[in-house]
Amino acid sequence: MATQENTESKGAPPEKKMSRMVGLLLIVLCQLPVAGQEKPSLVFVAQATKSAYLKSEPMEVHFTLKNVGRDPVIVVRRLHLTLSVQLRISNSQGKQAKWCGRIAEVIPMRGSYTELAPGQSIRSELNISCVNEDDPQRAWGYRLNRAGRYVIEASYRLTQPQEELDSLFPGSHVIRGPIMAAPVTVELR
Repeated sequence: MATQENTESKGAPPEKKMSRMVGLLLIVLCQLPVAGQEKPSLVFVAQATKSAYLKSEPMEVHFTLKNVGRDPVIVVRRLHLTLSVQLRISNSQGKQAKWCGRIAEVIPMRGSYTELAPGQSIRSELNISCVNEDDPQRAWGYRLNRAGRYVIEASYRLTQPQEELDSLFPGSHVIRGPIMAAPVTVELR
């Protein structure tokens, strides 16, 4: 078969050979990044500390943000729920878990960020389940009180407008996001 293809290629008219070469060249060029378009330089990973939790225990998740690019990137110094880590948690019927309590309102300052060199990462282990539910002033987290399977979709995203970030870090590379993590499935017993 390969001999037959080579014979056909050798005997093919020059126009047909040229169109094949142009087609191959277009395929290769389509794989290259376009000017002004960059490959993602951050990877965000979410990983449950266990595959199954009891209702009475905190549901903890490890979050890692890694610079896989060639240049330093400005990121948050510490990962926080709702400030830099957004979650969408749904049960096996697709119903989304609700937030309990308050959402912390923090005005990020320049010191809330750090420069992440290529290959470096930041990590946090966060309790995502509701704590202090009986005290609305201190309660925070997601209501996960029914047994079953939950899918956690996590993303890293800075809540500040890009213009504000650019003014805080002129000439630096700040990725606002969202950077999505692969979904994580856990069971609540």
